[in-house]
Amino acid sequence: MSNPIDQSLRLSSVETLGSRLKSRDNNFDAMRLLAAFAVIVSHAYPIAWGSIGNDSEPYLKLSGYCSIGEISVSIFFIVSGLLVARSFISDPNLMSFMKKRLLRILPGLMACVLFCMLIMGPIFTQWKLADYFKAKEFRDFSRNAILLPNHYDLPGVFEEFDDQRAAVNGSLWSLPLEFVMYVAVLGLGLAGLLKKNWACVFVVIASFVGWIVIEKLLHQPVPPAIIKKQQAWLEQGSRLSALFFAGTLMLLYKDSIALKFRYFAVCLLLMVLSWQTSIASICGIIGHAQWAPAPGNNFAGYYVFAAVLPYIVMYLAFARMGIFKPVLQSATKWGDFSYGVYLYGYPVEQMVCRTIGDRIPFWAFIGLSCLGTLVLAILSWHLVEKQFLRMKKHPTHIGAEKKQERMNHEKHESHEKDLKRVAV
Repeated sequence: MSNPIDQSLRLSSVETLGSRLKSRDNNFDAMRLLAAFAVIVSHAYPIAWGSIGNDSEPYLKLSGYCSIGEISVSIFFIVSGLLVARSFISDPNLMSFMKKRLLRILPGLMACVLFCMLIMGPIFTQWKLADYFKAKEFRDFSRNAILLPNHYDLPGVFEEFDDQRAAVNGSLWSLPLEFVMYVAVLGLGLAGLLKKNWACVFVVIASFVGWIVIEKLLHQPVPPAIIKKQQAWLEQGSRLSALFFAGTLMLLYKDSIALKFRYFAVCLLLMVLSWQTSIASICGIIGHAQWAPAPGNNFAGYYVFAAVLPYIVMYLAFARMGIFKPVLQSATKWGDFSYGVYLYGYPVEQMVCRTIGDRIPFWAFIGLSCLGTLVLAILSWHLVEKQFLRMKKHPTHIGAEKKQERMNHEKHESHEKDLKRVAV
């Protein structure tokens, strides 16, 4: 007689991403919430100490290529690449797709921008309020509410700094890029290419190659002026595009992607080997320490990490978390606070740091920032985001099916009446 535990293990060993996607049992919400809080932890270093704080960021010191915050944003884009593409495939209608995307991203964003402009700004500005509200920087900041990236600072607010500490909300930069990805999904979908595996493979490869080329150009002795000027958009845009559509590609190949622990373990091993510290150790062991990349120039490691991250994310999204499952479920049962945490994390950290940050331990600064952010995220979800998400209607294809059923029913009744008249 077979052991039920062994049978369960054999069944789970052949699970694919496609089979798991058919179930609503996943860790996407919890993963995004944890990633949003991780952004707060990562931002704490430059907010507290400016540019030199970046050198103290734990994962950046370990890896030599990116921070915890960059990993978290990458997770957001990978998950969105899968879920947004699945949304269009299930309801391939332009107006429905755009309505759902805009209702998800704009109301919460607008509320956060207004909070920064009308509450945080007046409290911390060193200008007279009349001058503050008339300033061009005030109007420029408002454009963030409609995904037009411009300035992330407000007149007279933290103007004594010339680094990340001058920004009122430095997290807003990624939202226009994410919306561009939504538009790209829509374009591919309307062109009939979203379900074409080769088209998505091409986009991922092109974005990845573009990222490599841009990094090479940026680190020349004299980078091209246009590349240097648009560095944030070109560098981050190409990298995040590759990760976003890697998520989409995993959706298209969902029935061929086996979710196995040994594959996950190999990806984790490659991630560890991609670290600056690991490479330096290996080079030292083999007697060629000079082969190790200089700190901050571990681009090869970054490329390896980016290549394995999508699988790591998808495996964790559907992993059975055992005793941690109730904790993850309780973290998201009261609402989806991840977007609010991401939006308000930076301004809350700034407010805490500029008021009492120098009088409390660093860990307390992070803890208070997380707590304050969570309060605002809960308010954002219940008072703003959830209210607008209720405006979503059923997918248009379902409505079309019901309309077709009604037409068929009416046609059948008409046919029955015709037969009765003929019989008479």
